[in-house]
Amino acid sequence: MDTLHSSFANFARFREALGKFLDQDRATDSQYALMALGRQLQVVQDSTSDAALLMGVVRSNGFGKMIRDSETANAATVVDQFIALVQGSYCSLCGGCNGKAERDLQGCTGARSRVQGFLTSFSDTALSLNREFLRNLEEVVKATATMPGPRTIVFISDGFNRVPGRELYSILRDGYGVRDRSIQFSSQDTQPQMEAILKLSTRYDVKFYTLDSRGLYANASISGGGFLPQTASLPQPEAVDSQARSVAHENTDALAQLAHETGGLFFENSNDLLKGLRQAFADGRDYYVLSYVPENKTADGKYRRILVATKNTKWRVVAKAGYWATEN
Repeated sequence: MDTLHSSFANFARFREALGKFLDQDRATDSQYALMALGRQLQVVQDSTSDAALLMGVVRSNGFGKMIRDSETANAATVVDQFIALVQGSYCSLCGGCNGKAERDLQGCTGARSRVQGFLTSFSDTALSLNREFLRNLEEVVKATATMPGPRTIVFISDGFNRVPGRELYSILRDGYGVRDRSIQFSSQDTQPQMEAILKLSTRYDVKFYTLDSRGLYANASISGGGFLPQTASLPQPEAVDSQARSVAHENTDALAQLAHETGGLFFENSNDLLKGLRQAFADGRDYYVLSYVPENKTADGKYRRILVATKNTKWRVVAKAGYWATEN
């Protein structure tokens, strides 16, 4: 059972790669399902063996609009708005925040309040959206776990931050060098929800093959990087671009973790989505099942790492990285 997920702005590249793959995929035992994850989980195409039917759905205008209106585009707009706010209000009133002593920032009370309000509002919204996104992803895993045969989720995305809101705080602190202690960021990690997904996936042998949809990394493919908001009145520091790139790369950590922990692969920094699709489906059809009986029988719920290796160093082994020692 192969589940394709997509949530990103570069829809044309995905549609082209998937079209080529389905045109060439002649396996008669393949079952496909296509889902879109955003503010809601949408089953675009339920389980089918008809590749032509799936392609008809992908090529439809409705599916294209669904992808283009994703949270990715919204997040890029928010980053631009925040950069414009900091440049045009906070930093200009302070005469430049880099190296400013805290006593010199007293005239920035109103601007400081606007920046803090923007940070808090974005963080709360992002946290709510991320939690709902991860809840929907867990539902996809649960549904996939009930399917017979190999279970593979091909997850195509530009990633997400497990600490929602950190993106803007990093741009303010590390990009603009603002050290105003009155600006607060409430860190709320969604890693516990990620761990629940990983536990479920490893228990039922659901593998993730994750593909970074942005292709080759470049400023223009990263939210807030490589372009200047039209409303900004000050030059955009290189440090802001650098921090936007850093956070964007960090957003793919979750994609890498999903693949590594479940025995799949993570494809990044490449425009060849077709290669990733081929690898994911090929690995799901040809594989070995190995039994592992641990010496430690204690069901303490702790995570235990395992390593599968071969004597021939030319061979590549893709296997789960570990398991949780539970009774069930």
